[in-house]
Amino acid sequence: MKAHYRRGIACARLHHWREACGDLLKVAMCSPVDGDGEMAAKMKRKARGLVKECISEYRRQRAGEWKRQKEAWRDRET
Repeated sequence: MKAHYRRGIACARLHHWREACGDLLKVAMCSPVDGDGEMAAKMKRKARGLVKECISEYRRQRAGEWKRQKEAWRDRET
């Protein structure tokens, strides 16, 4: 769980939103680990919030790419 959490954070810092979301979802959806009660719960809560943020950033990124592609098509036609 810690490895996925760390990888998710690292991917988010590099703006790799899709990969970050996948790893953070694994953390948010996993069952509790024995012995790590409070720590695991804290990581899961933080991961849930970060998943929402990553999804919105990924959508924003994809919308920007679509807009640039649309402008490129328009430029080719004229």
